Amino acid sequence: MAAIVRLISLLFITSTLSFCKVSKQPFYSYKTATYSTDSVKRLLYYNHLISYGDYLFEFKITTRITTDIGESQSVSETFDYDTTGVYLLSGIDGFFYEFDTFALENSILKKGKLQDKPSGQNFSFQSNGKSLDVTFDIPQPVEVNNIPCFFTRSVENNKTGGDSIDQKILLIKNPKFNSLYKINGITFTDSNYCIVGFQILNLERKQGLLEEIASIRNLNEDERMICESMIRKVRANPSIL
Repeated sequence: MAAIVRLISLLFITSTLSFCKVSKQPFYSYKTATYSTDSVKRLLYYNHLISYGDYLFEFKITTRITTDIGESQSVSETFDYDTTGVYLLSGIDGFFYEFDTFALENSILKKGKLQDKPSGQNFSFQSNGKSLDVTFDIPQPVEVNNIPCFFTRSVENNKTGGDSIDQKILLIKNPKFNSLYKINGITFTDSNYCIVGFQILNLERKQGLLEEIASIRNLNEDERMICESMIRKVRANPSIL
């Protein structure tokens, strides 16, 4: 009997420690930047995101571009970004929840299906939870903006174009990491990796499109409290319009 009690106590302690380990898992604030590429690299837009378990926070960003033409006819562009609110995205139920601000005192403005989200990432294409119909090389380690990542070349299985298009997928090796791709059901063949970007390059024209991770850091305690409060509010109001 004493042995059984000790076993139950050990199981309880183990499960408690496991729970604590999960609850203390790191969550991340990160930015991705998308560029057009030819002879130069031009910023098109960026996304500010928070990976929080099964949820992803996408900050609403208003971009203002000021173009100046100098005396030598050189063009200079200035980008001004204004964060106006945040979306809480759920790949579990396929809904977005729009909040007025990222703060403890917040209000839910709107709820809807991901494909009906009015701004930010377009989710009108739904993958229905299927992996990409492509063949991948073995992921290779690479540093992007001093961030440890992996990349893999991909070939579409039903490819109809020529071989002049080079395609790469950028990955973070972390099974708990979340991204706009994962929220949309677009996943890598190995669940230990999360898709965070890509590179498509026309080798003949030397033109392409690039999305890369620009920065990443762990959330601080204040940010974690805000995320938790928003998630609790969503769970407490599942039928909110």
